[in-house]
Amino acid sequence: MSDPTSISDNTPYRSICARAAQDAAAFAQFRQLDDFLAIVEPPSRSSAGANVDSAIDGQEYAAQVRAIAGYRPLLDAFRANDRVGAPLVEAFEGLGAFNIYTLRYIKILWDLERLFGSLDGCRILEIGGGYGGQCAIVARRFRFAAYDILDLPETGALARRFLDALGIGSVRCLSEVTALAPRYDLLVSNYAFSELSAALRGAYRDAIMPRCARGFMLWNRMSLDVAQFNKTQLEAVGDFRDEMIQLFSKVPNPRIVDELLTLDDRKRGNLIVAWG
Repeated sequence: MSDPTSISDNTPYRSICARAAQDAAAFAQFRQLDDFLAIVEPPSRSSAGANVDSAIDGQEYAAQVRAIAGYRPLLDAFRANDRVGAPLVEAFEGLGAFNIYTLRYIKILWDLERLFGSLDGCRILEIGGGYGGQCAIVARRFRFAAYDILDLPETGALARRFLDALGIGSVRCLSEVTALAPRYDLLVSNYAFSELSAALRGAYRDAIMPRCARGFMLWNRMSLDVAQFNKTQLEAVGDFRDEMIQLFSKVPNPRIVDELLTLDDRKRGNLIVAWG
């Protein structure tokens, strides 16, 4: 068996995505199934299930979303994400019921808008788009020209079903780099790029980055290297430095934009890498 290409490249996760994409009963509740939650939406409290991410703070995301005056008329449109897949939701003052990760997608949309302005007419590539949650949130705010999601084939099939259920078009769910467009206006990756294997990150850096005029990546590789791959903090920082030297040589106006990080990302030592 070949080595995993990413953190999510494991049999339980791929299997649950494939089953949810094909089976109506599994699709109706896929955002409550343990093998899905373990990778994509681990709950913040132990009472919600076995796979817990206690560092994520829904109240912080809620406070940030409440502060975006221009998004208030869009809250119900954003909430449509949580009508599919039976996700775990909580009631937040001034917002109503939301899944924590849907709030995070809204916050990331705001980050993209602050960094790059309007995304109307953009050709967007998302690496590791999961079930399509971020894409759906972007689609409620902007009319992009095209949106490609590059992910595992089983995950892409689930994203296709999710986005179809929400009536969102102009999206391709792809699993091969050879199927990508020659040029994109924006690359987005919420942790996924930094969760790829070193070999695949290098291949994507050389084959994909130069064709993307702008980019936004939430980067969690350093915390993964320390927590899961037994590297020291100094080793993880050194690897990040070396990787950024290579990545920054491929893209225009590269930079670290830590001012947009949430408290939970800061606690983990995560970063935001942007360019263009």
